[in-house]
Amino acid sequence: MNRILATLLLLIALAQHGQAQDGADRSLFLRAQRVMLFEEGPEQVLYWEFPDSTGLWAAAPEHIRAVIDYQDSLRWALGEVTFMAAVDRQAKQDQDSARAVETMDGDAYNAMLVHTGSAGRVRPMNALEGEVLNYQASRYPLFSHPTEFHGFITRHTSGRIRFYFAASDTEWPPHPTLILQRLETDLEEGWTLIGHLHNHFNQRHDHYVGTLAPSLADAQYYGMLVERFGLQKAYITNGLHTVELKADELGAFAAHGDDE
Repeated sequence: MNRILATLLLLIALAQHGQAQDGADRSLFLRAQRVMLFEEGPEQVLYWEFPDSTGLWAAAPEHIRAVIDYQDSLRWALGEVTFMAAVDRQAKQDQDSARAVETMDGDAYNAMLVHTGSAGRVRPMNALEGEVLNYQASRYPLFSHPTEFHGFITRHTSGRIRFYFAASDTEWPPHPTLILQRLETDLEEGWTLIGHLHNHFNQRHDHYVGTLAPSLADAQYYGMLVERFGLQKAYITNGLHTVELKADELGAFAAHGDDE
């Protein structure tokens, strides 16, 4: 067997292994214990629990059908060139840092902190984020009926993940009072709040692709989660990319109540 053929066979084997791992992690999510805490009409508050796995934090799989449909709808509505430009605009982190200081609007200031690379790290959406967004987008298509969800990611000392979820049929998620009550108990039982995840979208005049930065309300909420529950990271996804924000970065963002 020559060296070229051996290399090709190795690459094929690695690709097949990766596909098998993706399938295993998807199966892990789909087979996860799901506990419905509250359901009334379109409103759901629930959690999934499953073993932690490196594949959950890898790139999102290609078989999250509702999310792929959303991406395809954006391409159709905007055209490929405009779509790619909108995606790139939200994902870039190399803008002139001076513009962040010059921006007066709070939401725009927060976005500029991310896009100048002053705070946060933008990366492709991962598997866990994609699966959760796909769950909500399967309930209400993200393009024709956009909604936001709350997600609270906790990890136990035993190596298990519990993902709390709250969403309805509206653009704003329901207040997660029940989840916060559960978190107070969980923290005493070996769980840690490692992340808060939610999604952003925009309207047509902003080319649909969601802003990868916290709003004023988001930043205020993160402050509460850090103070009360020791939140480690905040994640915002737009169905293509996600911005990761460390707890020690969150104070840099403008928030409601800053002038009080």
